[in-house]
Amino acid sequence: MRMKLLPRRGFTLVELLVVISIIGVLMSLTLPAVNAAREAGRRVVCTNNQSQVGKALRVYEATKNKFPGYAGNKTKTNTNGVSWAVALLPFLDDKSDTPSLSYREIFICPSDPPDRPTDPQTSYVVNAGWDTNDTIRESGVCVSNNPDTVYNGISKINTFADGLGQTILLTENLNAGNYNSTNKNEVGILWLTSGNSTTTPELKVNGRWSGWKIGEANKTFSDKNRARPSSFHPGGVNVVFCDGSTKFLREDIDYDIYRSLLTSSGTSTKITPKDVALNEGDYTNQ
Repeated sequence: MRMKLLPRRGFTLVELLVVISIIGVLMSLTLPAVNAAREAGRRVVCTNNQSQVGKALRVYEATKNKFPGYAGNKTKTNTNGVSWAVALLPFLDDKSDTPSLSYREIFICPSDPPDRPTDPQTSYVVNAGWDTNDTIRESGVCVSNNPDTVYNGISKINTFADGLGQTILLTENLNAGNYNSTNKNEVGILWLTSGNSTTTPELKVNGRWSGWKIGEANKTFSDKNRARPSSFHPGGVNVVFCDGSTKFLREDIDYDIYRSLLTSSGTSTKITPKDVALNEGDYTNQ
């Protein structure tokens, strides 16, 4: 007796479309979580990089009794002076008298990769203080463009009247230049006495200006308004304070608080930002 085989039945077009739609919905639900996890990982790497650079800056200060200027630091092979980052290389395990000024991973936030992997690009910039004056030590940390002959920077870290945990040392800038640049706006962040984040929104943390496009990260500018903390991390920017602590500074922090955090002595008679302090609502501990 021969058994009668049942006819094969495949998916109908409607059923196939339903399955594809379900898969699409599931992907749309999981993709943001995957991207968020990836960004969280990149932020951790960025924090670790900044922490290492911050430690090297503190060792530099302990060795030389001063922080490097943003530029003008004399070396054995460059009597004209170099940027803070080049001066820091011997404290980052590069003991060469003529170091190769090329791509270095420790200066790069993985959320802000360089346009070309061979460029000496930096994502990290130092506190260069007041935009108007390179000689008032209370206005910042790495404030001088000629610290070895004209101005000795801040002589000792324990002279900070505002406290080390209330003074920014290092942060990120999407429009920083190459780390061997001596242009203050490319290797430092600034504060302006005349600016505020309401009338000049590009000054604020993660501030954007008219016409700014995501693809313009790593595009450097001579405009001092661009020398502000900025990153692709949602909601804020990684910051290292002079006590070595790292914090995630919120992008909606008040500008008066921000510029006070750039001064080492906000109550100095030479400069007059408001006497304000960081509070727990302004940052997230790393």
